[in-house]
Amino acid sequence: MLANGKELEISISIGVAVYPDDTGQLTKLLEIADMALYRAKRNGRGRVAASAGEER
Repeated sequence: MLANGKELEISISIGVAVYPDDTGQLTKLLEIADMALYRAKRNGRGRVAASAGEER
């Protein structure tokens, strides 16, 4: 991607929580997705991590 004539490298990491399998509460669902996101980031750039049972 170019921005102002400079090349930018963009990557994305994603954390996934599943409703209602992980929880039926919105705030807890976001918390679980956030934990999965940080696990994805720890594993390297451009990763996806789904919720794990211990996060519930």
